[in-house]
Amino acid sequence: MSESPQVFISSTYSDRDWIRRFVDQLQSAGQNVWYYEREVPVGEPWADKLENGLRNSEYIVLLVSPGSIDSSWFNFELGASLGMGKRVIPIVAKDLKTGELPGPIRSRRYIAMDSPEDVAKEVVDTLTATEKST
Repeated sequence: MSESPQVFISSTYSDRDWIRRFVDQLQSAGQNVWYYEREVPVGEPWADKLENGLRNSEYIVLLVSPGSIDSSWFNFELGASLGMGKRVIPIVAKDLKTGELPGPIRSRRYIAMDSPEDVAKEVVDTLTATEKST
C-alpha cells in the first residue's frame, strides 16, 4: 500500500489551536500531513523547509481566516501553490464575507470552517474522491 499524497497545511499562529486539532484528525485518518509546527524544530530556520514542504506536497490546505488574509506568508503560500499548479483546498472562516476573500479563493469551491473534526472528514473525503478520479 503506497503512502497517501502529502498535504501541506497553511495557517497562521492565531488559528493554531483549531489547526492542531484539525491536523491530528487528518493524521488519524492516515493522511500524510506537512504542518510547520511538526516539521520545523524550535530554533531552526524555517523558510527553506516551508518551501520544500510546498514543493513536495500535492495538496495545499489553506485556512482562510481574519488572521490569515492580511498575512504576507499566507499570500506567499497561496501564490506559490497556484504558481506550482498545486491542488488548493480552502477552508474559510464563517465570519468572512465573500468580498473579503482573495480573488483566487473567491473563485473556488471551499469548505466552510466548522469543527476541526467535521472539516477534517470533509477534506479526507475530498482527497479520497480526487485520488479515485486520477
